[in-house]
Amino acid sequence: MCRATETIESRIRRVVADVLAESGIAIEPEALAAATKLSDLGADDLDLLHIAIGMEDALGIEMRDDLMHAGITIGELIGAVQPAVPA
Repeated sequence: MCRATETIESRIRRVVADVLAESGIAIEPEALAAATKLSDLGADDLDLLHIAIGMEDALGIEMRDDLMHAGITIGELIGAVQPAVPA
């Protein structure tokens, strides 16, 4: 795995963990397994919106409206976002 991919993954995990922390859900970014669904972490619709905004800000991308749903996994989110990040 290349260094850029690791950086993107870690940034995505950090955004998710930070948003969930603001909602009172404490989880370390490193503990976010690829198969973990955002809904299993307790993310609600407002959390999903904040995660999308946070990723747009952190990665310089525009999130697709249909991407953010409670059933998406961390791995699916990473896979969908990575190609959109400018090189």
